[in-house]
Amino acid sequence: MQTQRTWFWAVAVVGVLGCVPTVEETDTLVSTPRVLAIAAEPAEAAPRQSVKLRVLYADGSGSADGTALDWALCVDRKSLAELGPINRACLQAQGDAIVPLAPAQPVTATIPNDTCRLFGPEPGSAKEGEPAGRPADPDPTGGFYQPVRVLDHDTQRASIFETRISCTLAGVTQSQSAEFTRRYRPNQNPALAALAVVRGTSEELITPADTTGMQAQPLQVKPGEKLTLRASWSQCTAGNECGDGVCGDQETRMSCRPDCAAANGCSGAEPYLYFDRGSRRLLMRRESMHVAWFSTAGSFGAARTGRSDAEASATSSDNTWTAPTQRAGVDLWVVLRDDRGGVGWQHYRLHVAD
Repeated sequence: MQTQRTWFWAVAVVGVLGCVPTVEETDTLVSTPRVLAIAAEPAEAAPRQSVKLRVLYADGSGSADGTALDWALCVDRKSLAELGPINRACLQAQGDAIVPLAPAQPVTATIPNDTCRLFGPEPGSAKEGEPAGRPADPDPTGGFYQPVRVLDHDTQRASIFETRISCTLAGVTQSQSAEFTRRYRPNQNPALAALAVVRGTSEELITPADTTGMQAQPLQVKPGEKLTLRASWSQCTAGNECGDGVCGDQETRMSCRPDCAAANGCSGAEPYLYFDRGSRRLLMRRESMHVAWFSTAGSFGAARTGRSDAEASATSSDNTWTAPTQRAGVDLWVVLRDDRGGVGWQHYRLHVAD
């Protein structure tokens, strides 16, 4: 599977002036309060557009109340010499580098008007003592991102999320820019369609814990039992058949209003247009899908699984989970990410007993 962009970090804040080196979260055991994931809706937004931010915040007893988390947009790019994903001043509780966001469920933010200059392909302003600012480098999908900081004052941990921003292409011809504007479709967040226990050729679906408004019956598991879990998502078509519910790159509001009136996307591995800098051409490719696994007890075979962009026909990813050897109620979360920055998740409950 190809190397993916690291969409989410958690760092321990040291005082108010710095932070320890940033690393991707790989600990699958949830025993203390933690931010496991953050999602933006829409998953890709233009400058001045409003987005809603949701958080998956959990502890050893299950999903926790994240209303006390401190949210802010980072609005100052890091210096050329600075390591880490963002300007460390954005980790502070206040200051010129951040724009505080009002606490709510979900949190609402407006993408800054100058985000494509700060974090995108437009030349940035020079910092004091440095040469003129250079444009940010795109990720492998051609994307650029607005950093969001979530500070947990109780644990002194800052979670850093990057929400994808829509910026114009740089370094392309006028005709390529016009074609990209016409054919590119903004990303849609992926959605976990199902989680199943696989036994031989059969699958037993696990009911999500908090989607029906009623208490779902936990899956019964024996102490020490090893399960094969299969996370699945929707199959995305090429999207160019009018009436299929997806606004493809060759469709428009004029040619297929039912699909393109709201620029409908797909909640699986979407096809998308990107500019290949090697060939200097606009090409189509599919998203790769990445799955992160968390639980309050037991152990997973892998912290991360997924499918590459070359596995277009694959709509699932397997992992193993070994139950604890003692009786316990277990909360389990599956976080699904695409490589354009989209995020979705589901919460499940298991009961370990003889």
